[in-house]
Amino acid sequence: MSEARLAAQATANERSNLKSYTIELTDEQVAKIKRLADEQGITADAVLQKAIINEEYIREKIKAGNKILFQTPDNQFYQVTFR
Repeated sequence: MSEARLAAQATANERSNLKSYTIELTDEQVAKIKRLADEQGITADAVLQKAIINEEYIREKIKAGNKILFQTPDNQFYQVTFR
């Protein structure tokens, strides 16, 4: 099982502490969540949990002075900027 999938799945202990939270999303956002869930074979809840975990991780790394880069197939690099 991948690290991302492990990170997204709450342990049995964490599940007992889960809270329900209501948010409003556009049809487009819901479709994106469903597509991401289908592509990864996980639930929509897990997609949102992963997004939170990843957002926190990325922000911690940026706060520490790290940069996030994408490398294209032709070996060009682009820095990713988060707002």
